[in-house]
Amino acid sequence: MQVGLQWTYEITLGDAEPLSYDEVSWPLGDQAFTYAVRGRFPAAASGGGGGPFSLVLRSKATAAQQGPLQYPKGVELEVVQDDLGVFSNAKQIFWAVITDERHMAHLVVTYDASDAPGSISMGWGDGYAVRLVFFDDRPGIQIGQGDEPRDNLLYDGPVTNVEGYGEQALLHFIRSVAGNEEEVSDSILGAPFTEEMWYAKNQGLVRLVQKVGGRTSMTWTLTSLTQE
Repeated sequence: MQVGLQWTYEITLGDAEPLSYDEVSWPLGDQAFTYAVRGRFPAAASGGGGGPFSLVLRSKATAAQQGPLQYPKGVELEVVQDDLGVFSNAKQIFWAVITDERHMAHLVVTYDASDAPGSISMGWGDGYAVRLVFFDDRPGIQIGQGDEPRDNLLYDGPVTNVEGYGEQALLHFIRSVAGNEEEVSDSILGAPFTEEMWYAKNQGLVRLVQKVGGRTSMTWTLTSLTQE
């Protein structure tokens, strides 16, 4: 959350094509319409291979409001470099943190109203996606949004012997996104996927491994953490 910190990640692709999933809400008057959005990364060659790609994020400024949220702690992020296109359609990006019952950090991404699913003349507001990326609880707790969540985050607990970190204890989380049987059978977009994430003290996310249908699709490795 410290303003001026800059994270540089190297992203390498695996045997499967990487995917994205977000639940994007679009305000219209006093309502909001939410859509499950599954996506592919144009820069990733189908079937894997290629890269490595760079993703550079910088903590730009504190933010009292984070898109639709007003959590006690917030910071706006700047995308310095994004070769793969992880945030290619984003208008603004925030971390939003609450510490009431448990420490919970959310990634908030906003989208310009001109990208809404209907005519802009209908009066759409900027869209937004809010996703839990970190929380403090006992190992084995899993959190998802909604009655039948398709996107869940499990806290597996502290682990050691993570590649590149030896005996240093890292916090291990597993994101799981359910498949969508309604997608066309020959489309990869309907495939379930997982993202294993490891967090280090005073560094944040240091490693991410996504697997689509059990096959590694991409790996993020923190290569540099600097103070601008």
